[in-house]
Order: sequence, then C-alpha cells, then structure tokens
Amino acid sequence: MRRVKTLALSMILIFAVTWGASVSSAASIEVRPGESIQAAIDAAIGGDEVIIYPGTYSENLTCRGAAITVRSTNPEDSSVVDATIIDGKGKDRVFLIDCGEGRDLVLSGLTMRNGKSNFGGGVACFNSSSPTIINCVVTANSADTYGGIGCRDSSPMILNCIIMENSSGSIGGGIGCSNASSPEIIHCTITKNSAAAAGGGLGCDAGASPVVTNCILWGDLAMREIAIADTGNPAITYSDVLGGYPGEGNINADPLFVDPAEGDYHLQAASPCIDTGTNDETLEKRDKDGVPRPQDGDGDGVATCDMGAYEFVKE
Repeated sequence: MRRVKTLALSMILIFAVTWGASVSSAASIEVRPGESIQAAIDAAIGGDEVIIYPGTYSENLTCRGAAITVRSTNPEDSSVVDATIIDGKGKDRVFLIDCGEGRDLVLSGLTMRNGKSNFGGGVACFNSSSPTIINCVVTANSADTYGGIGCRDSSPMILNCIIMENSSGSIGGGIGCSNASSPEIIHCTITKNSAAAAGGGLGCDAGASPVVTNCILWGDLAMREIAIADTGNPAITYSDVLGGYPGEGNINADPLFVDPAEGDYHLQAASPCIDTGTNDETLEKRDKDGVPRPQDGDGDGVATCDMGAYEFVKE
C-alpha cells in the first residue's frame, strides 16, 4: 500500500511540474517602433502574446496558424489604440489570415489602415480561418471586393470595432463575406465606408450568413447600406441601419455621434441607440473603452446595452 501511495504521489508531482512548465511557457514578445511585428509573429507559438507599443509600423502581416494574441499595450484605451498603427502603405492588405486559425487567434486594440488588395484591404480571412478581432479600428483600406474586412469560407468574430472610411470597387465597403462564411459582428460601428456597387457598410453573397447584433451601420456611401447577392442571408438584429433592415429590434434613425467629423463615434445623450440593444449574456461585457455593459443610459432604471462600439454613461 505504501508503494502504491508513493507511486501515485510521484505521478502527481510529475504531472504538476509538467503542467506548470507548460503554463509558464507562454511568452510575451514586445515590439517597439523600428522593430518588426512580422518577426514577432513568426517567433510566437501557441499561447504567446505579441505586444505592440504605440507607433506606426509599415508592414503587411501574415499570421502563421498559431493561437496567439497580437495586441496593443492597452486595447481598452482608445488613445493607445489610435496610436498603435499598422500601415499597409497601399502595398498589400494589412493582415492575411489563411491557415485555419480559430477564435484563439486574437487581434486586439490595433489600428489597421492603408491596406490595399483585390479582397479584404484591411483584413482578409480565408481557408476556414475564424479569428477574434476586438477593440480595433479598421480604416482607409481599399480592395476590389470588401474594403475593410473580407471573409471567404471563414467566420471571424468582430467585436467592439470601428470600421470606417474603407472602400470597395464592388460591394462591401466596410465588411464583406462570401462562400458560406458566417462572421459574428457584434457591437461594431460601421460608417463612412463606400462601395462602387452596393453595400457601403456590409456586403454578403455566395451563401454567406453573417450574424450582426447591436451594431450601427450608418452614413456609408453606396446604393444601399447592406448588399445581398447570390443566396447571401444575413441575420441582423438590434442594430441601427440607414434605410432600415428587417430584424428584431432594428431601427432606422440618426445615431447622433458626438463628433463624426473628428472620428468621435461615442453617442450623444439623445441618441436613439442608447439602451436599445439586447442584453444577450453571450455578448461582450465591456465596450471599446472598457466600460462595463450594460449601462442604464436612459435613466429608466433598467440597464440595457447600447448599439455600436461605445456604451453611453449617464452622468
């Protein structure tokens, strides 16, 4: 009996040491201006974080399939996010994700701008790649199809993002999806994007079925805010859509941004988007600024999520 207990104890100790070594093996790889983000991504393994310090990095990045987080130093501080810029310089898309990555590949608190490609100028997801994109700004990107974020056979989760001023030569100026993609787009503000054909905010075709919840799609430039073609079937609920769109809880009203001319997409106190979202427990519990959701923004005694990337805080 003593030998069995000793053996069992030894096995527990070996497991504990091995497990501890495994847990502690995750690394934080810091990248500062003048250094290469791509080199850090290439060096990272599953569980690692690539932490990018504020600055402008002129790179066109490719993820390699590892379950890593690529983030700014503080993804819930808008000033840090705005200052942590990955600039595609019009040479190629900013991020290519095409190795079948799942939700545990995370892009967090980054500004991705000036990407250019035939598909997905800011971020392109192919080959059943479904990363998490959270607290990001995707802006000033362009593509022949799907200007800001493009998904083909892929279903990323896009949370608390500002998708603005991107352009498409066809449909889907802000976000687009095709080939049975089913991205989840939650608490995003999609505005001032453009598309030569239709779908300034969202383009959906080839059997794609995006799920859009608690979002604002407003002020995009195209024939329609949302373009649907070739058996596309978006499910849009509790969202403010310019021109209206069928779906539970949807509205069609000026969201009353604080100062859109200066890129401030917080909500004014009179915004119709305050307390008109849904409190689905599966949704993100903090907004782009780290403010807890839901707030009782209209002061009626019931805390309800707002639409868009920012939660209004009643003073």
